[in-house]
Amino acid sequence: MTTKEDNNNKKFFCIPFIPTISKKISIVLKNVPFLRIAYRGINKLNRFIKVQKDVLLQSSQSNVVYKIDCKDCDASYVEQTSRCLKTRISEHRNHINRNTIQHSVITQHRMDLFHYFNWDNVHILDNE
Repeated sequence: MTTKEDNNNKKFFCIPFIPTISKKISIVLKNVPFLRIAYRGINKLNRFIKVQKDVLLQSSQSNVVYKIDCKDCDASYVEQTSRCLKTRISEHRNHINRNTIQHSVITQHRMDLFHYFNWDNVHILDNE
């Protein structure tokens, strides 16, 4: 008969639980006075169930720093937005078509030089 104090001094030895092998190992190690056997499962749920978020499309990301290149020269436009990138790019494109007194940098570049920006290839430089 073992006392409670004897059990406190024993060290645990953890082995994977395989029904036929684990039983044999525990019989062999049962007579070691300072050792207790513990089992762990080999088939954990995280091997079978992966809980990850779907990858977000580049145009649907928010809180990003992005760059739009000019198709006709080496100029580029860099800006940070906390809103959805697709929405902000759409606003840039629509602003070029508006007749307003205040022009954005992109609109001014388009009007002065008749250059076009590469709206289909917007680069995300950084995201929060």
